[in-house]
Amino acid sequence: MAWGTLKSGWGKVNRSSAKTSYISYMDIQPSGHFSRIFIQTQTASGRMKTVGGDFWRVFFTGPANVSATVFDHQNGTYEAIALLVETGNYAVQAYLDYSLCDGLRNPPEDWFRVGNSQGRYQRQGTLGFLDHYIYEPLRAAQNLIFEVLPNTSRSGIDDISTIKCTNSCRSLWDGHGRWRNNIWLPYLSANPQRRKNISRPRTATPRKGALWIFGDSLGIRFYNSLLQKPLCKELLVSCHRSYNWVYPVPFENEVLGKSLTDDFDFRPNIIIDSIRNVLRYALMKSPHSLLVLNLGLHYPSTLNFTTFQKLMDDVIVMLRDREKRLGSNARVVWKTTTSIRKENEEPPRNDTVWRFFTEPRIRLFDAYAMSAMCKAGFEVLDVFPVTASYLPGTIDIVHYTDDVFNTAEIELEKYVKIGMEYESTAVCIK
Repeated sequence: MAWGTLKSGWGKVNRSSAKTSYISYMDIQPSGHFSRIFIQTQTASGRMKTVGGDFWRVFFTGPANVSATVFDHQNGTYEAIALLVETGNYAVQAYLDYSLCDGLRNPPEDWFRVGNSQGRYQRQGTLGFLDHYIYEPLRAAQNLIFEVLPNTSRSGIDDISTIKCTNSCRSLWDGHGRWRNNIWLPYLSANPQRRKNISRPRTATPRKGALWIFGDSLGIRFYNSLLQKPLCKELLVSCHRSYNWVYPVPFENEVLGKSLTDDFDFRPNIIIDSIRNVLRYALMKSPHSLLVLNLGLHYPSTLNFTTFQKLMDDVIVMLRDREKRLGSNARVVWKTTTSIRKENEEPPRNDTVWRFFTEPRIRLFDAYAMSAMCKAGFEVLDVFPVTASYLPGTIDIVHYTDDVFNTAEIELEKYVKIGMEYESTAVCIK
């Protein structure tokens, strides 16, 4: 939705209120099945709503912690559904972040130009008064407890592995699971043949190939953690990184990167050329080398969605031609972005520069990027569900402690160790 547009009847008075909205229905199933709750929204005055456009975050917390998937039925009700495997008592934590599609709005057309050279740090007040970020807990869920009973039937989670996909993504792991005792546990274990292949003893081989992490500060933290792990210390010849915001950070100097200004609009060729230059390095010619790529959190803050879609499509064209045009046989893995915790921002949490840095936009951009890379045949390391379900959240607004990504690091290590015999996991996509 474009900035400045407003549907008839969608004024501020028609925003949903988490204080007056309520849980209208609960469908709690035995362990290994999907359980769900339905939220009926109301305005602050208690008027029942019959339109959608809200963004709710819902967590089921108890023996395990899970971020529910929330469906907007576009009639004022929202369905929060999650697969609960562990039996026991669960609480519900639900937060209303945005209403009336305010979390999805695109920036104004000149947004990038009025920022610095990275399209950021627009002057405070440029957009006028802002109060779109609500962050209000659902009052009706505050003392709500429900019990998940043991599964006494033969159906349940094991049936999921038999589902056939019309379209699937080559993923390094399933990516979906829950946190239990601060350990990330996937819902499904690898199939027997894949487990056998992964655990098969292998003759030690000389170190070969290189790893190149291309991404923002989350990528840099991922890189720094991997430097201390067997992947970089034992398996690969070398590990490298490229620090990127919207564009590469000049000399990795953040102060300089923030201070540089120009009058240009967004120039996608800068990003595409940066990735291309990485693949031109001699060490990235080898099929044993690996580029882990992410264009993540900075793009929803600065670009409209269609511009980002075009960027991703052009990046994919370049990557598909990397062997022919660049002589690079390096494997490419797309690493998804992460969930943010905007509530950790200091109140009033509605600064101009952060206006479009919203969880709904991040999820939209991330979903398109993952889908596009999957359809293009690239393998994916999906870390978004890991972070979305991590109840302690971030240490600031965007960064997590390194241990949150331990399982992702281990899977990447397996990917490199097994090499061409690695069997990716098929994940269904639309």
